[in-house]
Amino acid sequence: MINAIPDIGNVMVVSLLFILLFAILGTNFYKGTFYFCLTDNVPLEYHQIIKNRYDCLDYGGEWVNSDQNFDNIGHSLITLFGVMTTEGWIGVMWNAVDATRID
Repeated sequence: MINAIPDIGNVMVVSLLFILLFAILGTNFYKGTFYFCLTDNVPLEYHQIIKNRYDCLDYGGEWVNSDQNFDNIGHSLITLFGVMTTEGWIGVMWNAVDATRID
């Protein structure tokens, strides 16, 4: 088992390079797109009208960023690690769907 440690290290280096590659791609594709409007203080009739940051702020909402995002390489690596461990991946998936939606 001790003799397998150098080979495991090589596999880890290659795996980390692939994760870094996907983190860079995620940053390029999704930088700044995981923001959403927190509508706790907004009346219900305005929820369907809010489409962007300025609408959110005009109607009294709060424009906040998701905890898992791709705004920089560090956040991308942490988000990808969370997706790989399947902890909270559904939220990241729906944030990505919302980010790519064209209205």
